[in-house]
Amino acid sequence: MSINVRKAELSDMGIIEQIASLAFKKFELDKKGLKYEKNTTVNKMSTAIEHPDYRVFVCSNEDNVVVGFVFSIIHTTLYDDSTKQIIELGMQPDPRLSKSKQSKILLKLMKSIEDVAKKEDLGVVAFSICPEFDISSHLEKKGYRLSDKIFIKARSV
Repeated sequence: MSINVRKAELSDMGIIEQIASLAFKKFELDKKGLKYEKNTTVNKMSTAIEHPDYRVFVCSNEDNVVVGFVFSIIHTTLYDDSTKQIIELGMQPDPRLSKSKQSKILLKLMKSIEDVAKKEDLGVVAFSICPEFDISSHLEKKGYRLSDKIFIKARSV
């Protein structure tokens, strides 16, 4: 599968929302106390696509069908206002694809974020990776190191 990455456009929102919804169901996030609100997802992503502090990219296959997306923010670090970082807030390949294709999409999306960091002279790049996709050895070869473990607990509201 040939994969191309490009900056997301508002016209991509339908498929981005569909992939987000499918991923929410696949990972059974409702059983973890979360809820999926289509309008919230669409509004956040639409705003991010047009906002200068966010970067949203999509991957498409050889038929130009969107098969994944990454949603990230650029912000200063906690300790130094002169150092900016790009942090991945959400990255999702289409969960209907094979695990190997999903991993390939994740790596392409990560490369797009690294390219932004290089182009915009950002000092830190941070990703959180779902345990289902163990690509840590690939990341370590690229110079990443495990910084933190993230524990998540959703409060029932």
